[in-house]
Amino acid sequence: LLARLQPAKHHPLPVLGHAHLHRPGGHGAIGAHQQARAQLDAGHADKAQALARDPALRGAAAYRAGDFKAAESDFGKTGGAQALYNSGNALAKQQQYEKAIAAYDSALRQDPKLDDAQANKKAVEDWLKQQKQQQKQQQQQNGKNGQNGKQDSSSRQNGDQQQQSGGQQD
Repeated sequence: LLARLQPAKHHPLPVLGHAHLHRPGGHGAIGAHQQARAQLDAGHADKAQALARDPALRGAAAYRAGDFKAAESDFGKTGGAQALYNSGNALAKQQQYEKAIAAYDSALRQDPKLDDAQANKKAVEDWLKQQKQQQKQQQQQNGKNGQNGKQDSSSRQNGDQQQQSGGQQD
């Protein structure tokens, strides 16, 4: 399933909006944001995660670093459909599939045209359905094996009794 989660068609997974930071009194926050963005773009997600102050950027860095719990937490601190979509992806990576579906649903309520949320929701739902079908088949197979085992045991007992009976009649 995790390999089938579709990244955003127009953006890398997870999608980030352009963060416009304007903080009076200095450029420290902007510098840290730019440094974090540069580290993330260079493939250094762990460094970007440590530098980022903006939760959306920190969440993206955490996601790319494989820290899906932190990514989910950071995306939860931002608002909007895109953040909910990204949270859904982080939840799916943590195998919290029902929560991921709920996050995708919330994203779609806010933005019904968010095709990536729809696609990932469907991928998770399809995967869960497949897992349930496989479980059901396995349970049915285990049930058949259990019945066959009983029949095999009964056959052996009957064969043993016939041999004992046959031996006594001779």
